[in-house]
Amino acid sequence: MDKDDPIGHLRKKWDGFSDTYEKFDAGPQAFYFSLVNMLKLGEARNFLEIGCGAGHLLNYAISSKRKESQYVATDLSPEMVAKAETKVRKQLDLYRSPLTTKEFLEENKVILKACDGEEPVDGYGLFDRVVCNLVLMLTNDPKKMLRSIHKVCT
Repeated sequence: MDKDDPIGHLRKKWDGFSDTYEKFDAGPQAFYFSLVNMLKLGEARNFLEIGCGAGHLLNYAISSKRKESQYVATDLSPEMVAKAETKVRKQLDLYRSPLTTKEFLEENKVILKACDGEEPVDGYGLFDRVVCNLVLMLTNDPKKMLRSIHKVCT
């Protein structure tokens, strides 16, 4: 591991794993439905997902949230964020939507962003729902990530 840039090392690792990780969506769909229900996304005003990966939760969350609610989905890996965006595009194509991916995301107040979950997500207000599914145990500094999450919660 590069001691001068541990986050860069982790980012590169997840970028390289993104093609394999994307294929993990096949099995745990019931889990995503359960997670969305436990989070009560239909009541959320501002929802943050740290470590969205290839967007496995994305379509479930978008279809469950209120239209006026903001959903910010982040991942350390730009490759994972790109795969999440592609997942949205595939869903739009399935329903023959005339919208571009960008138009759909903007219209539904969904922001996909590559960033470090150990740093506070600034510029989106405070969040009343945060999910960090299967991420905390993989980060370099879990306490720092929890402090970061705490700073952006209502």
